[in-house]
Amino acid sequence: MKILMVIPTYNESENIGLLIKRIFDAFSSSHLSNGKEYTPEILIVDDNSPDGTAEIVKTMSNTYPDKLHIISREGKQGCASAYLKGFSWGMENNYDLLLAMDGDFSHDPKYIPQMLDAIKDNDMVVGSRNIKGGKIENRSWIRNAFTKCAALYCRVILNCPIRDITGGYNLYKRKVFEKINMSKIQCRGYSFQIDIKYQAFVMGLKIVEIPIVFPNRKYGKSKMAIKYLFDAIYDVWKIKNKG
Repeated sequence: MKILMVIPTYNESENIGLLIKRIFDAFSSSHLSNGKEYTPEILIVDDNSPDGTAEIVKTMSNTYPDKLHIISREGKQGCASAYLKGFSWGMENNYDLLLAMDGDFSHDPKYIPQMLDAIKDNDMVVGSRNIKGGKIENRSWIRNAFTKCAALYCRVILNCPIRDITGGYNLYKRKVFEKINMSKIQCRGYSFQIDIKYQAFVMGLKIVEIPIVFPNRKYGKSKMAIKYLFDAIYDVWKIKNKG
């Protein structure tokens, strides 16, 4: 079974090399090695990082031939469009599963085996900060509270049971992208995460959440400003009316 990890990057030179290694190591664990049922590959979608992120990935592709791919884009076009570009590339190249994760270790590769277990009986697995066992580390209580309130607001407006509807650590079967309307996804900030999950929910696809611990990044600067949560609060009405 072919699985593609889609990772947008912008100035992640301090993280990307170790992250790539940790992802491939996760597939070498005893949990997943039995039967070798997965063929893991990684796609980096880099927005012309001035810190040399793309060069690190290209060098590492010699270590992981045919398993590590990169799309280099002109200028900084944003995380949402990078994910959607990666999903489209994955669909065009016939991957069975697509795993979305950030490039800063906020999405720990150690959860990959659990997500693969969960996807066997579901169409989408959400790495959730907002269910029992999940949490956000090393952020102010004000920001944590705002994040949780924004997620609750979206769930109530959309009447959707997914507790971490803005979360970005998600595993999809390809049927999710075969069924949803990719061309009309709200493509900014957290909004596209909400849109994909809501479309999948409305279409009756099977979605499950597993708990994850979401740490604040150790290296580099965060690119996802809190203003994107305000955008999502506004966009959720567009998503509801479209859905």
